[in-house]
Amino acid sequence: MANPAIASRLQSERPADQASEIGPPPHDDTPPLALTMNPLVYFEIPVADMKRACLFYERVFEVSLELREIDGNEMALFPHAEGAAGASGALARGESYVPGKAGARIYFGVSDVAATLHLAVSAGGEVNYPVTEVPEYGVVAEFIDTEGNCIALFAGRGGSASAAKPLAEHDPPRQAP
Repeated sequence: MANPAIASRLQSERPADQASEIGPPPHDDTPPLALTMNPLVYFEIPVADMKRACLFYERVFEVSLELREIDGNEMALFPHAEGAAGASGALARGESYVPGKAGARIYFGVSDVAATLHLAVSAGGEVNYPVTEVPEYGVVAEFIDTEGNCIALFAGRGGSASAAKPLAEHDPPRQAP
């Protein structure tokens, strides 16, 4: 049964001729937010050791992270390109951030899944799910980072052909800057 307080509020917000009806609001031609944008806008990856995690992620994704303190938490922000597709996020260390394999899977878009997985392993991570082709979508893989989080990689159709090769077939990883 519906919560009486919510049902009462819904009834009071509707015109008198609809007051007895409980259901969806009147039809509106405006598309829902979920259809006008991708749903992920920001992410945070919990870490226990910020220095170790920064070294790992900077090497794997070949980026520089920006260290900040936000709301009493230690953060390392991934690059953000205003107006570009996709979301950005941060590594986060604080009381409410507990690293672990059981949390949500975050998928990083990369051009070559196998090469990025190789970088993750060479930086101290371990393979959780091998490079796998998902027909009609692309290529995926997962690794466990140095903090114990499970992170996924994705290259869409048309990504690098080497993305489908096994990890062992790649050259040694590039050195981090």
